[in-house]
Amino acid sequence: MKINALQISIKTEKDDYGFSCNFKSGLNIIRGNNSSGKSTLYNAMIYALGMEEILGGRGSKVLPYALKSYIPEGKTNSPIISSFVALELENKNSKTITLKRSITSDKSDKLIEIIEGKYLTEKYDNYRVQPTYIHDGGSATNSDVGFFRVMEEFIGYELPIIPSTSGSEVKLYLQTLFSAFLVEQKRGWTDYIANIPYFRIKDAKNKVVEYLLGLDVFENDRNRNLINIEAVDINRKWDHKRTKARLIEDNKGVSIKGIPPKPVTDFDEKLVSIHKIQGEEEIPLSAYISLVDKKILEIEKKQANKFNDAPKDLVDKMQNASNEVARLNTLLETIISETNVNKSLIKEYKEAVIDVESDLEKNKAARKIKKLGADYLLSSANDSCPTCHQVVDDSLLLADTHIQPMSIGENIDYLTKQEKMLKNYISGIERLIEKQNRQYRQVEENLVRKKEELIGIKKDMSSVSDISVSDLRNQIRLEDEIKDLMHADANVDEVKSQLKLITEQLVENKRKRSKLPKDYLSGSDNKKISLWESTFKRLAKDFGYRSAETKDIEIDRDTYLPILSGLTLREINKEPTKIGTDIKGDSSASDFVRLIWSYLISIYEVSKMKEGNHVGLIAFDEPGQHSMRDTSVNAMFKQLNNLDGLQSIVAASFDENDEVFKAETKGVDFHLIEVGEKLLKKL
Repeated sequence: MKINALQISIKTEKDDYGFSCNFKSGLNIIRGNNSSGKSTLYNAMIYALGMEEILGGRGSKVLPYALKSYIPEGKTNSPIISSFVALELENKNSKTITLKRSITSDKSDKLIEIIEGKYLTEKYDNYRVQPTYIHDGGSATNSDVGFFRVMEEFIGYELPIIPSTSGSEVKLYLQTLFSAFLVEQKRGWTDYIANIPYFRIKDAKNKVVEYLLGLDVFENDRNRNLINIEAVDINRKWDHKRTKARLIEDNKGVSIKGIPPKPVTDFDEKLVSIHKIQGEEEIPLSAYISLVDKKILEIEKKQANKFNDAPKDLVDKMQNASNEVARLNTLLETIISETNVNKSLIKEYKEAVIDVESDLEKNKAARKIKKLGADYLLSSANDSCPTCHQVVDDSLLLADTHIQPMSIGENIDYLTKQEKMLKNYISGIERLIEKQNRQYRQVEENLVRKKEELIGIKKDMSSVSDISVSDLRNQIRLEDEIKDLMHADANVDEVKSQLKLITEQLVENKRKRSKLPKDYLSGSDNKKISLWESTFKRLAKDFGYRSAETKDIEIDRDTYLPILSGLTLREINKEPTKIGTDIKGDSSASDFVRLIWSYLISIYEVSKMKEGNHVGLIAFDEPGQHSMRDTSVNAMFKQLNNLDGLQSIVAASFDENDEVFKAETKGVDFHLIEVGEKLLKKL
């Protein structure tokens, strides 16, 4: 990504003020005295990018008074009525957009209008404007109106989800990455990557480096997390099936063998067996069912032909009771079937609710944008074209459609009602399922009573025949037992099939785990870091680092910070070691800044060489800190200018000295942006 142009526009009670400039590929130098407004220009650029959290806050409050409050005019101050900044950007696919953001205005500073096209460098008759919002929920995730998400797509990023400080997950937000691209003057030179906004990201600076270098750790971490989550789910499902097997054991008086307590890769469902417990003896279920079948057959043989002697009315009663038992059994099956249908309906309605809630969220986001504009005079939000000012409906219907379109507010009302209606349907069906469950229990109770009645009838019949009442009771008991055991056997078969599937998932899970690198950094990652380390040391030497031998410096594989003899290299002396000592040559403060240059630039170099994720933009505000030697600044400028694919922007005062400027830019090809005596000029 590169910046093509910037424009600041200010309207006061008396006059209009502003500043505009173009940027080129390669090195751009913004030159101005310390009080000229060069840092104001630099900060306005950061603000236009939506990255002002790097400056220490959110919104226009981070900007100086000259952009938001008043313009000094002689001995008086002229209040600012409105002001905005616009920034034209171009991505790697040559797509151009312009960001326009209000500073002082009736518009909210949370609103950033994205103008498609070269709004600042070329003029067209018509532009498409996409309003987006910033610093509110969804601004990093909503691809329609969330500014950071839109910018993420424009840059070509797909930012990963990473661990948070609380143990949950959080996105690697775009603002954290830009902390490695944009260095502001006040606090930006106090750390290798300073001013990272706090988003509860665990090891935020490490994650920035890993992402920019394109290390495998993100993919490996993501895969490792997915594999771990999958492993936990496999254990959970295995435990659930074992619990189901134990319930079958407890309810049916059986013993199930062959299911390991934890999932194993060599599980064999053929070795799972079910036994009926008879006292201290355990009989294989199939053998036990055969024994029971023989007992029933014996009873039936004994009773054969004896019912023929019973009175016809008793035979009819028995037949009617048997038919009623069959009917109640059928009714139970019907209730189960209807309950399952209703459960499927609930699932469908819940999926519909998700779709409606998604549409509702989109419409509410659109209303948020509309409100930011409607309240603050955004033309497109006032239902009028920002170019020709004709009325535009805020709907997607064609102009010749003979249907009155719904407004955003009406859409929200409609979707809210639809959501409520679907949830009412779900509640109604849930109540119906509860009613069906009660009905099931009632039918089940009637079935028990009817079976008892059938036994009584058979008892009456036994009184007029030689049929044994105990045989009748025993026959019914045995028939019920076989039915229960066969049902248990079917349930165990289902458990075995599910355990087999879980075992296959476990095998695949272990196969994927075996392919993960054993260490946090892969072999490829270590090679990249070694290349980064050598590049960093080369740049530090080229930039004149003298506090230690650069050959002895290493990049720590845990912190990704430069270390020497195990200690992180940071600023040590803030004052010269001896009175009269030249701070340029002696103070490690300037050497620490050299290390920061080397650190940030070397990240870009390696990212470029190894196809990492650097955006291709580096901007420094006053990099010549602590009376830096001219030769060091000159070497840094040459390095920035010589890097293929990098656009660099440096704002500097050059000690307000032409000779310093000439010395530091000698032999450097650059595009100069002169701020002049004052940045903001009358238009």
